Amino acid sequence: MSKLKKRIKIGYADIQIKLLSKKDSPKWCKDHFGEYDSNKSEMLINSNLTKIEEANTFLHELLHASIWISGLSTEGGVLEPKKREEIVVNALANNLAQVFRDNKWILPYLKKNLTGVVSSEQKARNRILGRNKRQYKKRSFSKN
Repeated sequence: MSKLKKRIKIGYADIQIKLLSKKDSPKWCKDHFGEYDSNKSEMLINSNLTKIEEANTFLHELLHASIWISGLSTEGGVLEPKKREEIVVNALANNLAQVFRDNKWILPYLKKNLTGVVSSEQKARNRILGRNKRQYKKRSFSKN
């Protein structure tokens, strides 16, 4: 059973994530691993995939959503022809999936460093900077 959440926030958008089985959509599941629908703000993923296929497909659709929301695929954008966007997304998703798979330390590292956790060293540096700011304010001249 997949541990995929039911929605994800990307930029300004809340995107629904739906797993579709052959029972839900037999023709779609036969031909597709996944799909991002910008009109409905939803990501569809075939539920009949292996774990690695599902993760790679999720990453692939995540990149499509990010490209759409960032405007890179709008008319005149760098990824405007759908074919160009698909080539870039496919290459990035496949390569990132392999990097994450082969280097298990990367995701925990990113999670730790992107969550805004402040280390004791950073706290000490902020205290020193804060003290310097107060000293600067005491020495500054009034604007009158």
